[in-house]
Amino acid sequence: MKQITRLKLRTNHIVDISSLQYLTFLTTLDVSNNQIREISWLGGLNNIEFLHLYCNQIESIAALQNMKGLRNIQLSNNLIKDFSPVSHIKDLNVVQQVLTDSNCQNGM
Repeated sequence: MKQITRLKLRTNHIVDISSLQYLTFLTTLDVSNNQIREISWLGGLNNIEFLHLYCNQIESIAALQNMKGLRNIQLSNNLIKDFSPVSHIKDLNVVQQVLTDSNCQNGM
């Protein structure tokens, strides 16, 4: 049986994607432009390298803290205030613009 390694579900009005936690072979996940709030289940997907979560309603990215394989992450247009869980990403200075773009800073 072939395992799913890439999944794109952008712009589908999705609210809950927790059932994706069982797709442990995923290396690329794009669920951008949906209505997702909760991503705590993502922490178990250790193979993800490319993660696109922009244009959702995400407030916490704590689940990404132990995802050491992340190479590309897009989190703009969410409600994120604390980016420390992804401080382990190499070249964070380059990625910082993508991470903070259009996110609510200081409760705004």
